[in-house]
Amino acid sequence: MGEVWQCGGQLEIIPCSVVGHVFRTKSPHTFPKGTSVIARNQVRLAEVWMDSYKKIFYRRNLQAAKIVQENNFGDISERLQLREQLHCHNFSWYLHNVYPEMFVPDLNPTFYGAIKNLGTNQCLDVGENNRGGKPLIMYVCHNLGGNQYFEYTSQRDLRHNIGKQLCLHASASTLGLRSCQFTGKNSKVPKDEEWELTQPCPAGKRKVSKAADKRSIKWVQLMARAVVYSHGNMLRFLVLASLVLYGHSTQDFPETNARVVGGTEAQRNSWPSQISLQYLSGGSWYHTCGGTLIRRNWVMTAAHCVDSQRTFRVVVGDHNLSQNDGTEQYVSVQKIVVHPNWNKNNVAAGYEGGGASRGVGAGAAWPQGMEWWPETLCVAFVAWPC
Repeated sequence: MGEVWQCGGQLEIIPCSVVGHVFRTKSPHTFPKGTSVIARNQVRLAEVWMDSYKKIFYRRNLQAAKIVQENNFGDISERLQLREQLHCHNFSWYLHNVYPEMFVPDLNPTFYGAIKNLGTNQCLDVGENNRGGKPLIMYVCHNLGGNQYFEYTSQRDLRHNIGKQLCLHASASTLGLRSCQFTGKNSKVPKDEEWELTQPCPAGKRKVSKAADKRSIKWVQLMARAVVYSHGNMLRFLVLASLVLYGHSTQDFPETNARVVGGTEAQRNSWPSQISLQYLSGGSWYHTCGGTLIRRNWVMTAAHCVDSQRTFRVVVGDHNLSQNDGTEQYVSVQKIVVHPNWNKNNVAAGYEGGGASRGVGAGAAWPQGMEWWPETLCVAFVAWPC
């Protein structure tokens, strides 16, 4: 029903009304292809209405992710055109204005995947019908997500958030699952739900190539801050992760709910190569992603930011997206060059270049080809707060 709100409609709840529903004993419809029919319809819905938030859905539903990867969800151009014609808001608007009390999972969690025991081929599994309170089990790793899907978030908790927001917590003798204590706003992650990175990557693999196709998968070792014992040894896990950022710091994150975590707000005009990529919808422009000016008229950004048929522009010289700074330059996008290995489920090849219609200044430094960054090189990561 989100599209009703996004396109200017509303759903009204009349206090004096009485609504009855008679449940049928069986479905009147048949699904010759099983649940793939439902998954395909869900993909079409996500592709049209959820914008970049569709990634949250695809990480949890591998059947849907496979449909997207194979481009097997049919033509949605008419639905996208209808959304444009109705001047519908984006999905971010819906979350902030219609359902602000909803807890939204990290759009780009630090790590996600299965939690695997170092000494066996078994993964942490929530078991069946576990909505918290039941013991967790170790089960043969099946690489299908579901009961073995966890996310390591920016708040340093480990979430199994397929249906409910359930967090891994440590006690004196076992690992448990319970409703996550951090729900946003003024809440905090308790110590027995907080996990810390102790080793960013295996020894001998600390160098990071700038070539994106070499960095799609890394391993990270996690260890509970609380003392957790199993068979006399502290539990250690490996998390298979699709990395968006590479070369993580092992220092503790600050305990804060601020929009900037582990960094500081940039001073005005200190990062001239940072741009705001915006798209046109309903006569208004909306920020969708950041990007880096790498040449006078070329911008590098993530592929998922421009994987829809929209009109884009680049804004240079902006500092605060919510107000007019008076220093902005607005440049239309003339050309989009897609990485040849890009697909919607592989962030490793997720870089694209956009050609601006005119030059706007010097760009950021960029390594050549397979050049390696020296370990002593100090680099900065610049981004718009989510």
